[in-house]
Amino acid sequence: MVLLKSINKSDFFKLDDGQSPQLFLDRKALQFQSELNTKQFAVSMDDRDPLGYVRQKFYYPKLQTLPNVDKKRVHLSHECIYLCGQSLGLMPVQTFKNMDAFMHDWATLGVYGHFTGSNPWAKCDIPCIPTMSLLVGGQIKEVAVMNQLSSNLHFMMTTFYQPKGERYKILYEDHAFPSDQYAIHSQIKLRGYDPKDAKIVLKARENERCLRTEDILEVLRREGHSIALVMIGGIHYYTGQLFDIETITRVAHEQV
Repeated sequence: MVLLKSINKSDFFKLDDGQSPQLFLDRKALQFQSELNTKQFAVSMDDRDPLGYVRQKFYYPKLQTLPNVDKKRVHLSHECIYLCGQSLGLMPVQTFKNMDAFMHDWATLGVYGHFTGSNPWAKCDIPCIPTMSLLVGGQIKEVAVMNQLSSNLHFMMTTFYQPKGERYKILYEDHAFPSDQYAIHSQIKLRGYDPKDAKIVLKARENERCLRTEDILEVLRREGHSIALVMIGGIHYYTGQLFDIETITRVAHEQV
């Protein structure tokens, strides 16, 4: 919630209507009187980042603790540059304190920790729901925080993947998160189908990384009669592409 408010209050990184990212950066370079490709420009941007303070709220692994580090080329006491957040995020500093509180309640309350203590376990998901509802765009009564991604995908597909007749295929994007693909394969096999035949994988055009919306819609219209479930992530974990889910959903519904 605090992060969302910080973003909304700052207009430093907002683009004017029709303004390209390149033009935005060029104007900032003039403002800072520095070239785009200089450390001075990067530091100036960082200093004005409304979320810059958040960096201090996470642990960054030191180079001396990581494998495959060329010790002759770096200062081992320095923090690493972490670009794997889409796979495993950095550990929040607050995590140790939160875990200690849970462990303390377990040690001092035993089974009563489910309903009493600093954060009763049976209701520990409830404080997360208001913020999560803002992130997913749903009402509080529509949102639940539970389990982990693969388990939730299985629950979802058990309900929504109902293959029947010629409509038995699952449509999803190429390079989806690996465990997402495993869940899709498992559900297809659970229903008695061959994953090689019962999946349609959306691939980008040659020499392109991102999927074009028109290509997705073309596949939906061409293969819609055989598709039982469309499962596309809102943001592609591998490329960061933001999909036009509203348009994709509308066209998918038209094929029913």
